[in-house]
Amino acid sequence: MKTSRILAILDPSLDKNRAAQRALAMARDHGASLTLAVFEDHQTIVESGLMGDALTRQAIDIWEQETAQWLNNLADSLGEDGIEIETRVKTGRPLADKVLETVAEGDYDLVVKDCDAGSRLSRAFFTPLDWHLLRRCPVPLMLVKSTSKDKPGRIAAAVDPFHERGKPAELDERILTTAQSLAKHYEARLDVIHACQTQPLGANSPIEGPALQFEKVREEIATHHRNALRQLTDRFDVDPSHAHFIDATARRAIPDFTREQGVDLLVMGTVTRKGLTRLIMGSTAEAILGNLECDVLAIKPEGFAAATK
Repeated sequence: MKTSRILAILDPSLDKNRAAQRALAMARDHGASLTLAVFEDHQTIVESGLMGDALTRQAIDIWEQETAQWLNNLADSLGEDGIEIETRVKTGRPLADKVLETVAEGDYDLVVKDCDAGSRLSRAFFTPLDWHLLRRCPVPLMLVKSTSKDKPGRIAAAVDPFHERGKPAELDERILTTAQSLAKHYEARLDVIHACQTQPLGANSPIEGPALQFEKVREEIATHHRNALRQLTDRFDVDPSHAHFIDATARRAIPDFTREQGVDLLVMGTVTRKGLTRLIMGSTAEAILGNLECDVLAIKPEGFAAATK
């Protein structure tokens, strides 16, 4: 994974800024530059209208000064020889647009963001900004829980060899290349997951003849999926015992696997399409993301940046 410029988006209200620590470790090992940033739209203050324009501006100015000082202190505490650390405080609305403008202007190739999820990354804990970035960020986006380990010991990559959910073939290659790079970087175990429910419609028929036929079809479909997964993982020299086909819906199987196996970081692809007024992420990806209990690295297909400019 190309990593030469890293943007860490931090939340000053958190007791631990794991995103800063994770980004610093990656910057050190990849020889990358690092920017520590805080983004804020001050929606509550501005929309309340209780303070008046002058006091509102004064409050925002004070916040920016205090936040800039906090970032500078954090950068000083993290500073290491040979690592270039910059700090940025940006305000404005829409907040996601400000982040994406910064990503483009700074030519960043990785965004690492704090996610205050306690023990769980769930829909309730994702902020609106998180969801906007998951849909729209053109470079890999890593969401890091405040309770995460310093170094992930187990990494999982979710792939879809048949591209049944609209994912281009090259996305699996990007997912595996990135996951292997991270596993090597962290000296972590890597597992590769492919989930698909093979039970066809009507498989629960009480009539013996059709039921037997459906079971045969199910076994053939499952074998087809296992073979496709094996062909994909063989190309990347993945240990066969670390490649898992799960006969269940991806939206349930992938979060369950990460939870049961103690996965610390899931690498997965997110594909978005243009709706009437905004980019829409696939429902399966949203369901998976909304039920994870681990950190996630979301990757877009090649060419996504050009397609959304």
